[in-house]
Amino acid sequence: MRVVGVDVEDFVLVFVGGGLGAVSRWVLSSIVQRHAGILFPWCTLAVNVIG
Repeated sequence: MRVVGVDVEDFVLVFVGGGLGAVSRWVLSSIVQRHAGILFPWCTLAVNVIG
C-alpha cells in the first residue's frame, strides 16, 4: 500500500526503528549518568552537537 508516494511498510519500519533508537539512546545515557554521578546530560549534548 502506498500513501503519498511512500510504502506504508517502509514508513512503519522507519517509525519503529526511530523509536527503538531513541529509547536505546535514553537508556544508555541514563546508565552512564547514574554511574558517572553527573546531573547534566552531557552524553546527550555531545551526541547532538556531533550530529
